[in-house]
Amino acid sequence: MNLLTFIKKSRDSALLNRMHLVFIIAVILAGYGWKTESQSDAVSTENKVKAAYVYNFTRFVNWTAPESGQKKETIRIGILGSESIAELLREAAAAQNKKNEIIVQSLDNSSFSPGDFDILYIDNTKKSELKNILAKTRGHQVLTVSDLELFARMGGIIGFVKEDKRIKIEINLELAKKEKLQISAKLIEVARLVSGE
Repeated sequence: MNLLTFIKKSRDSALLNRMHLVFIIAVILAGYGWKTESQSDAVSTENKVKAAYVYNFTRFVNWTAPESGQKKETIRIGILGSESIAELLREAAAAQNKKNEIIVQSLDNSSFSPGDFDILYIDNTKKSELKNILAKTRGHQVLTVSDLELFARMGGIIGFVKEDKRIKIEINLELAKKEKLQISAKLIEVARLVSGE
């Protein structure tokens, strides 16, 4: 029996009232992986929060150029796996008139070169490739950021965690120091410090 036949029979037989029908349709649509408007809005809001965090990391992390000891004037952000976050960051970079220039680039695995960026955002769709990605960034002064579960405990520097419907951050400060990244006390104050790998 297809979905429309089921709905018609349910209506005709008066087994379900209007509220039950709406509920069943929502359950069936969710079962097919379709997103309702509110789920889509939640994902969009989550991505905006993550993009805002990543953008603001440029203000609270210091990449000192090893040869000169000067703070970098151009911050390059590489995005692996999330075009929506890349687009939000591009919009923010274009709208802001900052001292430092911010360049945002979407990456695929073939174009991945750690010397090309200062921040690398790794989407949770890249979980199977995480070890290789992190190994490539070691020793290149790259701030790695992700929404992968336990990211900062698995060898990443800053991980997003969702608690009570809010996005929070975990920082692996020990690893940041190894990568010669200076994280502002203001950022540390709002984060949970973790360690690992």
